[in-house]
Amino acid sequence: GGVQLVLEGDSIMLGAYSGIKSNFTALVQSAFPIANVVCEASSGKLSGQLLSYETNWVPMQVPGTSQRIAVVMYGANDLNNNVGIGDYCSNWSSTLSLLRANNYRVVGCTMPSNNREIGYASTRAQMNNYLYTNATAFDAIADFAADQFMGYAGAYTNEIYFIDQLHPTGVGYVELFDKWLCPALAKLIGGSTAANLPGITTNVSASGITFYITNGLIMRITSP
Repeated sequence: GGVQLVLEGDSIMLGAYSGIKSNFTALVQSAFPIANVVCEASSGKLSGQLLSYETNWVPMQVPGTSQRIAVVMYGANDLNNNVGIGDYCSNWSSTLSLLRANNYRVVGCTMPSNNREIGYASTRAQMNNYLYTNATAFDAIADFAADQFMGYAGAYTNEIYFIDQLHPTGVGYVELFDKWLCPALAKLIGGSTAANLPGITTNVSASGITFYITNGLIMRITSP
């Protein structure tokens, strides 16, 4: 059956200012036509607020789907609203419990650089560390914080990848999708870990898409 794939997070996950063809929703839907992609992200929301909304959509089943996957990223609004690391971790733990109870597999996304890390760079690192230290609680991790162009502290000043020092440009979204989110989803939808390895070609049979991967970069995606 098909895949019910939900994107959850704040305006970064929503794709604010990115352009309709280059936000995560459009990129995921284009690469994985087997998926029914729904974006439940909401601008300006803290992790606790997003968690409270999840009780509305998590139990819903899209007709014709037999798999459930959630892609979740928290943190940018927590950074500049004094959400403590304890509360942040607790919200993640509750989110994982809720999603698991409703048969979701979960892709956790670390937080890329953004101007809200000014004075809070160590907090962003602590927030991302929750995903690293609890990696086994996730089915896959899209490690945006490891990106060579968008992950390091202060990367948000690069206007090629960030449109307003917070949200990615279209180029930025493609960068994060191609290098991190697409391989993570291919691992789940295709039932293969091969898409996470550099220098190979792998067929993701469940979606009927072939990924040509060179040095860890997805260079081309074709459908049959």
